[in-house]
Amino acid sequence: MTVISSVLFCLGYGTSAEAALLVLSQSAEVNLATNSVLFQIEFNRAPDFFTTDEYDRQADSFQYFIDADGGLPIFRGTDIYYSNLESLIRGEEIHLGGDVRIRNALPPDPDLSSSGGWGSIRGSVPYTLSGNVFSLLVPLQLIGDSDGKFSYQLMWTEYGGAGGYINAEIVPEPATIFGSFMALGGLAAFQRKNKQLKGLRSRFR
Repeated sequence: MTVISSVLFCLGYGTSAEAALLVLSQSAEVNLATNSVLFQIEFNRAPDFFTTDEYDRQADSFQYFIDADGGLPIFRGTDIYYSNLESLIRGEEIHLGGDVRIRNALPPDPDLSSSGGWGSIRGSVPYTLSGNVFSLLVPLQLIGDSDGKFSYQLMWTEYGGAGGYINAEIVPEPATIFGSFMALGGLAAFQRKNKQLKGLRSRFR
C-alpha cells in the first residue's frame, strides 16, 4: 500500500461546547495498486449519523470537497468559486441509506431534499465506525481521480451549523521502500499536528 502524507492548511476557530463534535485527527492513504483511497477520521466521540432535526439535518455530519487536479485553495475561481471541484463525499446523507454517497459537484441535482444543491450521485460506498474512528475506502475513479494526486477540504458540522474544516493536498510517494518510509514519517508528523484540532471550533454556512 502506498501511504501518502497530508498537510494541515487551515483551521477554523469558534466556541467550544461540552460534547461538541471535534476532529482529533484525519488521514488519506492512497493505494495505487488498487486505485483506491482510504479516508479516516478520528472524532472526539462517536458521531451520531442517524438522528435528524425538523429540517432533516443530521446531528453529526461531514463532507469532503474533492479537487481531482490538486491544488489549493480548494474554493477558487471568479464566477463559481467551487467550479474546480470534481466531486463531494457526502456524509450528510448517511441517514438516508446507511452508506456514503459521492456526488458530482455540478450541475446541481434538482432533488434538493437530499442533494444539498450539489450534483448527481456518482455512486455510494459502505463505511465502518469503530468507536469514534470513521473509515471509508473509496475507488479513485469514484471521486474523479486517476493518479492519486488530489486535494480536498474536510468539513464537519452539527445539525448543519457549528463545526470546523481542514484543507489538504495529497501527493503520492514513489512506490519504493525509501518512499514508503518517508511517507510514513510524514503521516505520523501530520497526525501529531492534527491532534491540535482538539478544542478548536469554527462557524460556517
